Amino acid sequence: MKTTIKILAALAVMMGFSMSVMGQGAQSDNKNITAKAQVIKQLSVTAGSDLSFGMVTQNVSKTIGNNGSILAGTAGTGSVNVGAESVGTFTISKGANTAVTLDFTLPTELKTTTNATLPINFADFSGNKLAKLTGGTADYPFTPGTGAGALSIGTGTGNYYTIESFTVNIGGTVVPITTQEQGEYTGTITLTATYN
Repeated sequence: MKTTIKILAALAVMMGFSMSVMGQGAQSDNKNITAKAQVIKQLSVTAGSDLSFGMVTQNVSKTIGNNGSILAGTAGTGSVNVGAESVGTFTISKGANTAVTLDFTLPTELKTTTNATLPINFADFSGNKLAKLTGGTADYPFTPGTGAGALSIGTGTGNYYTIESFTVNIGGTVVPITTQEQGEYTGTITLTATYN
């Protein structure tokens, strides 16, 4: 009996020591971090005026500059449907101090309702870039493009990075052939703006 009591006493001492050791191992700690978000203005593109070449003569290319001037071709008064010459415009609204990419989808030809085609391009003309940003401290001319040729508006594009609204002007060149079919030609220019 004395042996049993001694064994029970020894077990009680060992369990007490084990509980003490286990209690010391259950240590915890914590820290806090802050969840942050900066809400910026929704990005939007608004269509303005259409790019209009007015009247175009067979076999005479016509170029409209980024300010609406006629860089090549013959000026005309236009027609009731087409109107006089004008540069195409879009308005961009964005958050201040935000980087944006401007990506154009540009037609390579204009078409009539009978599917006659008139080539169009947006390449630089005699050193003149056919698109520009306006509404900042200074105009920012550029060549309109898509994909790798898209314009990225960042800290290197004047104050267009910092301001919340500006206009994009776009001109172009049409190249009628000698036997160009008469009629009204149209095509679609799309500008997609994306936050970087």
